[in-house]
Amino acid sequence: MWRKDIGRGELLSIQQTVDGGFILGGIWWDDDLTILKLEDQGNEEWRKSQEYGYSGRAQQNAEGGFYFLMSSDPKNIKLLKVDGLGNLDN
Repeated sequence: MWRKDIGRGELLSIQQTVDGGFILGGIWWDDDLTILKLEDQGNEEWRKSQEYGYSGRAQQNAEGGFYFLMSSDPKNIKLLKVDGLGNLDN
């Protein structure tokens, strides 16, 4: 069992990843939407933020990357695809 402080914010989603770690989506610090990747012992692998919106959800995809859903209101929704390191996947 372990416990980690990942900072101040609002966690909106958490999912265990295929490598045994975790992907978290939420709002941290200055209302930035953030994807946070933790390894299986809870240590941070990477953190990526977007200055956009009010909610976020992270989901692992079949390629080992992640989708990140963001919304500033019900009429303005964006879907980002990032690779396994959190970089935008064009």
